[in-house]
Amino acid sequence: MIQYVILTVMSILALEMFIIFPFLQMATKIKQNVMKSTRLINNPRISDHWKEKVLLSYSLTIMKYSLILFALLCAFFLMVITPLVLIDNQFELFPTLIELSSSMKGTLFIVIISTLYYLVKKYVK
Repeated sequence: MIQYVILTVMSILALEMFIIFPFLQMATKIKQNVMKSTRLINNPRISDHWKEKVLLSYSLTIMKYSLILFALLCAFFLMVITPLVLIDNQFELFPTLIELSSSMKGTLFIVIISTLYYLVKKYVK
């Protein structure tokens, strides 16, 4: 029972962190640069010489935002999983929080709690 309370708190905290972290902005910037690259490649009025020069710039920008997005995802998962592991080691719960959250029942519980919290937060504003 205590595992579900802890999982509820961790789900809400993870959702808040996900909202705060700029995942969507990074993904949007990557998408914009990919779209610009596609338009550039398909444009017959631009010479291949200039396409090479501009595509290099676009690819470096895409790589930069991809690495930032990867670092944000790693930081997010570390901030979510580390407390679960520490709580498991401290209190020796059975089933452990990692086992519970990775089971079908636990995953469904996390999805329901996160969805309910998000909807309540959205309509309370």
